[in-house]
Amino acid sequence: MRVAIVVYGLLYVAVEVIGNRIEQVGWPQVTALDVATACSQAAVAVAVVIGLMVGWDIAARRYRRHRREQARAALAEWTAPEPLTVSSWRADVQAGDFLR
Repeated sequence: MRVAIVVYGLLYVAVEVIGNRIEQVGWPQVTALDVATACSQAAVAVAVVIGLMVGWDIAARRYRRHRREQARAALAEWTAPEPLTVSSWRADVQAGDFLR
């Protein structure tokens, strides 16, 4: 599903770039060179978008791998916690003293 949406988006960008270039020239004056120019500009636009998407994917994978390695290192350093010793702030109290 995700790949289909990306492909549709890239085709939409290509068609829009071609249509914009042909509209700038004007339909009655369109030549084969104008169509070729529009197609090459669309190909460049699509290549730039694909390059950005691939770069984003590579950066995201490296970031996830880095975070995973950090988590593994933190887990390796972690040990079972030792019991806490707490001293009382009260004076020594005998078992029956609090009933008085």
